[in-house]
Amino acid sequence: MPDEIFHDAARHFEGQALATLIAGIATANLWNRLNVSTRQIVSASASKTL
Repeated sequence: MPDEIFHDAARHFEGQALATLIAGIATANLWNRLNVSTRQIVSASASKTL
């Protein structure tokens, strides 16, 4: 993450909240990359619950 983006986020979130936000973004990124690389597609029934 570029320093500028980190500093902007740090102005709005403190300590644990910022760490939780970054961890959540990293986790979503990981799952998205795994799903793309394994060609997983969200089923119609799963997308209705989102």
